[in-house]
Amino acid sequence: MKTQTFEAKLVNMKPLSRKQEKLIHSLKQKKFRDQHGLFLFEGKKLLDEAIHSEMEITSLLLENPNEIDLDATLPLSTVDSVLMKKLSNFKQPPGILGVAKQLKVKNIVPKKQELILMLDRINDPGNLGTILRNAAAFGVEHVICSENTVDCYNPKTVQSSMGAIFKSNVQYANLSEWMIKHMGQVEIYAADLSGENIYDCDWKFPAAVLLGSESHGISDALLKLASRSVKIPIHPNTESLNVSSASAVFLAEVRRRLDDG
Repeated sequence: MKTQTFEAKLVNMKPLSRKQEKLIHSLKQKKFRDQHGLFLFEGKKLLDEAIHSEMEITSLLLENPNEIDLDATLPLSTVDSVLMKKLSNFKQPPGILGVAKQLKVKNIVPKKQELILMLDRINDPGNLGTILRNAAAFGVEHVICSENTVDCYNPKTVQSSMGAIFKSNVQYANLSEWMIKHMGQVEIYAADLSGENIYDCDWKFPAAVLLGSESHGISDALLKLASRSVKIPIHPNTESLNVSSASAVFLAEVRRRLDDG
């Protein structure tokens, strides 16, 4: 069976054209990802996640095609190690590089029992990816980012999301406008050191947790629009938690409250 699969792949395998190579290389930059509506992912783990999601894979580059069994209908190309290293975002490429279409953003209609995540000025792509992974783990369907938050399809974000990017409804918006529009419909809890203890807080749903960057926090304008401010109680000798770590704590507690009804 493996021999038949490999033979089918070889029949379907096409050489990578210069045009495709140029396109793939350009997708390392946000402006070209936006222009083409495409992004890159790498490695067996993310390939498995992409295949089992709604994501459409438009190209798949393999350095060693005989090491992996795949559906022969995928658009496959084989490349040598020199070209793979040129196109990869890793110093030591995993040998699998895919191109996929960005997911269409879904409109948010807040449900009665729902948790939404809002992110203001998250600059580190690794942090954003980990936050998306945490959001997926705690059943968050919608993630709304400020317009100055790092691109969710940044290669580092994609990799650190560990496949969550293939399932999350991530959208970028003017958070002030969104909060004003949904005032009274969604209870918005802003993470702030001057807020009340998250474990003592009375959580109401639908709820949105608003997080900001470590360096800047949440903007004053957004804090004023939030329903209330909340904080994670930490040791007094510790200044703050990394925002990705804080997201896990917040989402775990809110999910517990939501599930407890």
